[in-house]
Amino acid sequence: MQKDEVLRCTELCKQYFSLSGEEQDSKRNEIWKLIDPWMIKWVKTILSKRNNFLEEGEIISISWDCFVFCLKHFKPDMNIPLPNHFFAYSKFYISMYHSNSKIIQVDLNDDLTNGNVNLAYEHVDELREFKKSLPDEYCSTFDDALWSLVDYKKDRLRRLDEAPITYYRYSESKKIFKIIIDYLLRR
Repeated sequence: MQKDEVLRCTELCKQYFSLSGEEQDSKRNEIWKLIDPWMIKWVKTILSKRNNFLEEGEIISISWDCFVFCLKHFKPDMNIPLPNHFFAYSKFYISMYHSNSKIIQVDLNDDLTNGNVNLAYEHVDELREFKKSLPDEYCSTFDDALWSLVDYKKDRLRRLDEAPITYYRYSESKKIFKIIIDYLLRR
């Protein structure tokens, strides 16, 4: 964004927060007209880094959602420049949006109602046996990978400090373990 565009959008944001009702909606739409090419560009960039290439209509829709989210959380009196705020919050919104899509979706209730009660225990046993076959330095990384698949972020573990391996090996092995866990649960 050019400096004059940033100043204009920042001024409109300040006006937006001083209004209410239809006037506020009108001001929001005016801000959108100025910032939408940039929002669309930022959303495309963020999604492409996630290897997610969507159609133009979907990108515009996500851009609007990001814009509304960013505008809602924008603090005009703070020293954060508008483009930095909108890009960072768009990145955060998209990561929240993608975190709702689960990596593993195994419905054990269907199998339990069909009389296969031992299936859940078989999955746990397979995971336990796989972990036993790992060298000791990778066991905590495997646990972290397993816990990173949990829906609730507060339950997730990241014990990089406890792992006797480098950050790069930790990250790569955690990715591989997620794939293996996914495979073992889906078989």
